[in-house]
Amino acid sequence: MRSWLSETTQAWPVRAALVDLVDKGDKYMLRAELPGFEKGDVEILTNKDTITFSPEKKSETEEKGQEYLHRERTYSASRRTINFPQEVDPSKIEATMKNGVLEVIAPKKEPEPYEKLRKIELK
Repeated sequence: MRSWLSETTQAWPVRAALVDLVDKGDKYMLRAELPGFEKGDVEILTNKDTITFSPEKKSETEEKGQEYLHRERTYSASRRTINFPQEVDPSKIEATMKNGVLEVIAPKKEPEPYEKLRKIELK
């Protein structure tokens, strides 16, 4: 008897990515484990306070026989948002992905000097 269970149905378990956020002084280094995903599968959005990464993967296989047609579709996606403890400069953020590990370097934003208080005369 033919087994219709495909090896791909369990290939991409849905789970939250394991993440390390390390303060390196003038920047943050974020590492996220995304096994089974390639760089083309990941979308990254960021602003001065947060970074969101969303890996997504789809697959479809088809097997035809004389009296049957069997299709398998798999889909795996997740989304993770990390808050930076201090503001970062989004225009200088760089990201790489190698062997299922996403690495993001986010330089901290230069602290803005406080403006001196200015006295306003009442009229």
